[in-house]
Amino acid sequence: MTQPRLGIIGVGWGARVQIPAFRATGWEVVAICGRTREKVERIAAEHGIPHAFTDYRMLIDLPQVDLVSIVTPPAWHKEMTLAALSAGKHVLCEKPTALNASEARDMWKAALTTDRIAIIDHELRFLPTRQQFRRLVNEGYLGTLYHVTYTYRSGFRRDPDRPWNWWSDATQGGGMLGAIGSHIIDALRWWFGEITEVVGLLATFIPERVDPTTGQPRPVTADDYAAFLARFGHDGLAEVSVSAVARGPAQRVVAYGSEGILILDEEGKLWGAREGDPGPMRDFTRVDRHPAHPRDLPDGPFPMGTVHLAEALARAVRDGNMEWLEPAATFEDGLHNQEVLDAVRRSHASGRWEAV
Repeated sequence: MTQPRLGIIGVGWGARVQIPAFRATGWEVVAICGRTREKVERIAAEHGIPHAFTDYRMLIDLPQVDLVSIVTPPAWHKEMTLAALSAGKHVLCEKPTALNASEARDMWKAALTTDRIAIIDHELRFLPTRQQFRRLVNEGYLGTLYHVTYTYRSGFRRDPDRPWNWWSDATQGGGMLGAIGSHIIDALRWWFGEITEVVGLLATFIPERVDPTTGQPRPVTADDYAAFLARFGHDGLAEVSVSAVARGPAQRVVAYGSEGILILDEEGKLWGAREGDPGPMRDFTRVDRHPAHPRDLPDGPFPMGTVHLAEALARAVRDGNMEWLEPAATFEDGLHNQEVLDAVRRSHASGRWEAV
């Protein structure tokens, strides 16, 4: 295979970020699918994509597609993943994995029955600085983990005039816990091991938004803020909070251990210090911006991680070199992440610690 070929289901993140990121790393984008024909055909024309569909099955059935990227609301993830794997396609599925652990388990079982690549789009795993964080933890830089704090602040839903869409609807998988909390849970598990129990709460500070199809206010059932405590199997603790109604964006991780501290700061720089070290904290930052990063694609951890992920997938699909996908989140990871999300939601309802 000289050039791997991609089909994208979803015209939001898929169009804004994945089209330029995948093209920059050697992919041919041959098809795109969206719900509105006028919009999907316009995007296809703007980007020179030969096939535009409103039925995802037509994209999956297209012989030219090697890998299907599912960039839709979570309510569609299970159905589309099972269809793509059944058709013999490689699959990249957006996070959170599904609506609940039951769906995620079905997806994981389907992935086990195929020799196709099947991963969850936790692109932050592919950032070199985050891989360095993991390497330091595995080498014992922290000693025994005591506790880690992970905060994420954004104002992208701060404006009460922002219209209602699927993101406001819990039944479609909307909300901050799934959108960003899933990334944080995945990072914590990847760095520190399995989470065994949680206690958490969810909040919706903007309780209604105007539905653009009716012009009338509509209740917001999804969270725009989430916070939880988590306990790892080794008894270390994590404190997590995410907000879509704060001034931001800002993302910060601070991990404290018996021998040292690691800080991943708001600028994506990684700092560390150990007990007894003289002088200032040591800079462990790696260059996260890929050499192929398109000039028209913004920086930031998620776009930059997407470029690294796209290259790894290109090498794996084109050359059969699976070592490039070693950092990837598998569908088993996706299941375990979903189990933690479900436990946080149960805890919000019960007001108690819940086992994962």
